[in-house]
Amino acid sequence: MKIAHAGHAELLVNNLEASKKFFTETMGLFITEEDAASVYLRAWQDWEHHTLILRKGEKSALVHLGWRVESPESLEQYARHFA
Repeated sequence: MKIAHAGHAELLVNNLEASKKFFTETMGLFITEEDAASVYLRAWQDWEHHTLILRKGEKSALVHLGWRVESPESLEQYARHFA
């Protein structure tokens, strides 16, 4: 079982505008999509739609992390391991 790399993360943030400003202006991420409650961002040369999702919430929190694995077999092994 091998993880290739982190795929994406989703964060709840209590101040969506301030978080969007931080991740775009300070961290250099690019907005790929946004609406009133969420912002999807990615880093330069990422080929996926997003690597970070910011969602407005009451409290700031990590919602989930997505991982990329080396192969479908590795994914099946993880699924069996954590089932």
